[in-house]
Order: sequence, then C-alpha cells, then structure tokens
Amino acid sequence: MREAQVLRRAAELKSALLESLSHALKTPLTAVTIAANNLNAAALTAKSARSKPASFARSWTMDLKARRIRVNVLSPGPIQTPGFDVFADKDVKAYMQSLVPLDRLGTVDDVANAALYLASDDSSYVAGIELFVDGGAAQV
Repeated sequence: MREAQVLRRAAELKSALLESLSHALKTPLTAVTIAANNLNAAALTAKSARSKPASFARSWTMDLKARRIRVNVLSPGPIQTPGFDVFADKDVKAYMQSLVPLDRLGTVDDVANAALYLASDDSSYVAGIELFVDGGAAQV
C-alpha cells in the first residue's frame, strides 16, 4: 500500500514539475536524481529500493523524450562529508574505505563532477542511466 502511494505521489510531482518546466524551458533539460547507495550485500531490501530510482530514470526518459528531457540517476558510494563525520568514527571510515576498490572515500567534488557531466552538453547522448560514483564498489 505504501509503495503505491509513493508511486502515485511521484507521478503527481513529475506532472507538476513538467507543467512548470514547459512554461519556463526552451532548451533540453537533464534531470539528475541522487540515489542512496547501500554497500551492505546482506541488505536485500535496500538493494531492491535502490533499483527504483534507476527504473524511474528509464521510464521517465521514455515518457519525456518528446520534451527532450533526459533523466539519469547518480548513485554515490561512501562520500566524505561533514554529516558522514557525525556518525562515522575512524573504524567505520576504515571499514567503508575497505569496501571501495579504489581504496578511498569519495569526495563531494567527485559527486559534483559527475552531476556536472550529466547536466552538461558533453552528456547530450546519455539518458536513462544510473551512474555509480562509488569508486567501483557497486561493480565489483
């Protein structure tokens, strides 16, 4: 029941957004959604929930193609932020880093650069994807 409500609300928000954009927008748009990435392999529910934004990106890309709106998803891995420091002590950070093939935590700049790429003309032929900014953790 809750999932149906969320999907209905998402559709309403998409319609409202498109109505607003159709009045203000004269050029193509890239919508970038940032999805939480869960590195815990045992958390199957979280992995299932994570696939929802990617599904939205694919379906919204098709729904919005006539308006030339591209939808992509950014899925960041563990990112070093002030908020991360609140809950993660040295041991937690070391554990999170050990899960990343590039052996480092990501930075805000890593995520920002990926978002800027998706919003730029350099990605004008990229649509409906989930771009993992996680040092390879989701792929290995």
